[in-house]
Amino acid sequence: MSLAHIHPMLVHFPIVLWMLAVACQGLVVLRGETFERRRSWQKASLWLLVLGTLGGLVAAGFGDAAFDIAREKGFPTAPIEAHEELAMTTLTVFGLLTLVQAVIYWRRIALNRALSWVMPLAGLAGVVLMLMTADRGGDLVYEIGVNVAAAHP
Repeated sequence: MSLAHIHPMLVHFPIVLWMLAVACQGLVVLRGETFERRRSWQKASLWLLVLGTLGGLVAAGFGDAAFDIAREKGFPTAPIEAHEELAMTTLTVFGLLTLVQAVIYWRRIALNRALSWVMPLAGLAGVVLMLMTADRGGDLVYEIGVNVAAAHP
């Protein structure tokens, strides 16, 4: 198995984990609760964010390795760099969201109900970025054939 194939295998985990985390955040605010409370949906959303962000970091590391392999094979770098930039932005958004929710949870910082909506709304923005990133990644594989077909310079 090629090192270039590990990134596409791993990247699906943070995608699912982050989407589930945002769904749990939405349930928290729809139930009229806040994020400092230690209830099931708050815990679930935080742990899903943590696991998704850790998975995103691992997937990004293997993405860098896949990029190096693609460059050596002669694939165009501009579309790969565009995918990488979106991925880093997405990872930053979810990393910050994870950090903010962890601080709120562990420090028991009470947010009013209106301010609690910021969490799932920021998460939705992250999901939109993630879907854009995934679309670019799909184009790399299915349109250009990066690391799955021979390069056509």
